[in-house]
Amino acid sequence: MISETHKILIADPDQRSVVMLSDALKERGYSVLFALDGPRTLDIAISEVPDLIILEHTIPLIDVDMVTSILRANPRTGKIPIIFASPDRSDILALQSYHDSYIPKPYKIDESLARVDSMFQRENKVREVSTVAKEIEGNLTQIPIVDLLQVLCMHKKEGAIALERYGEKGYIHLKDGNVINAEIGKVEGEKALFRLFTWQEGKFEFSPHKVLTAVKIRGTPDILLMEGMRQIDEWERLREKFPHPDSTIRIKVNLTQLPQGLRPITQKLLLLLEFYTRVSDIVDNCPFPDYECYMTLQALIEKGIIEEIRHGKKGRPSPKKAIMTPEKILKLKELFSPPGRSRLGMAYIRTLVFSPSTSVLKNFLSTLRSLPGLTIHGGLIDGRKRNEPPPFGIIAKSQLSETLELHFLSIPFAEEFSPLWRVFSTRSIGAILICDAILESHFGDFRAIKTIMREGRKKGIIYVFLGEDEASEKQKLLLQKAMRLGVDEAVYTLSRGHPESASSMLTEMLEMVLS
Repeated sequence: MISETHKILIADPDQRSVVMLSDALKERGYSVLFALDGPRTLDIAISEVPDLIILEHTIPLIDVDMVTSILRANPRTGKIPIIFASPDRSDILALQSYHDSYIPKPYKIDESLARVDSMFQRENKVREVSTVAKEIEGNLTQIPIVDLLQVLCMHKKEGAIALERYGEKGYIHLKDGNVINAEIGKVEGEKALFRLFTWQEGKFEFSPHKVLTAVKIRGTPDILLMEGMRQIDEWERLREKFPHPDSTIRIKVNLTQLPQGLRPITQKLLLLLEFYTRVSDIVDNCPFPDYECYMTLQALIEKGIIEEIRHGKKGRPSPKKAIMTPEKILKLKELFSPPGRSRLGMAYIRTLVFSPSTSVLKNFLSTLRSLPGLTIHGGLIDGRKRNEPPPFGIIAKSQLSETLELHFLSIPFAEEFSPLWRVFSTRSIGAILICDAILESHFGDFRAIKTIMREGRKKGIIYVFLGEDEASEKQKLLLQKAMRLGVDEAVYTLSRGHPESASSMLTEMLEMVLS
């Protein structure tokens, strides 16, 4: 038996079903009202204000969506939880409120009673939580995340909800009653929030404290909760059609041939396919909500742009030592691609390489072997004497992704080449200045190049020493003092014995451009 009498309105045109369910609810201790059509449902709901409404989807005279809209718009009935009854959950277009639930028709008495009991247990738990001003903890089976958030936001709480399920942890940050960020693993923002909404079991703990987290979620709590529940509802309805998380994806077309004007989420997902092939990896690394990712992947499969392989070989692993993340590569392409060109097309960026001699340049190239997809154009260097000025031209290329290539453009220090410095700096990400010893005779060239690289779009400057770390420390200090290094300048020592330094150098240079 229940501890207090709750009033339930059953709105169902099937009188046999009403009588059967009404008798079972009365035996449980509930007070029961009933209506056989839409107008009577509204009349009883507004006059009696029941604690719960069971609303059958074929209610006549006024359809279920209109009945629901009127109930929610009325201040007396707007917060009444509704359990929709239908043979198929997808029939209930109105099932978009975090107060709502669903039971299948025809009624199964035990299942229906359990659903009603759980709704009231949840409401009771919500009322308990709303009276607590300090730390709150509990179980998600007793109070779902959306209900907990509703209470905390309504009372203008500030702090963080910590959630844990099967060893996995998530966090939701609130400030002045608004959700400002959510985290689960490396995922943040609305994507993380909507993913956490799917947790139906686990523990939660709310800790009130001053929140310093950056705002990554905007929008009113009601809109966020409604959208989150809509996505969960749609996910339940369509997930059998979506690609399986463990499936691999294969591109079936030439991406550079796709038309202009693709949606941002489509471009993001197709770009990620340069790095990941497993569906779960693609979705995890896309900033859009999971439901939207799966919907878009399914649409691309149906259009024949990509193909799902459920039992194929595992996709290539994510590149753990990649120079840049997919998101940063996309940003680089946005910065340097010609206007109007698709971000899925091939793009090229370049860095200028300045060295005093061919021998120094050759030694520099030998330290770049660890870079991804590196191709050295030896034809420009082979046959040149060691003390000759280095050649002018592209001496190496590094494949940062399938559609982004970095070119190393060699330009000598020699004064006669100085007019080219400005010309080629305009479309570069920066400059690499190399030497195997710091000599005061180079400072003038360094300063001249630095002045040119400061013009126009922000560019990084990397000073490279070829030698051993200890031998170069004094030289580094001398250069730092002479050149007055800024935040977009760095000094590196490269040697064949430490190939990982080349990747670090290039990563920092690219980060300078994006910062």
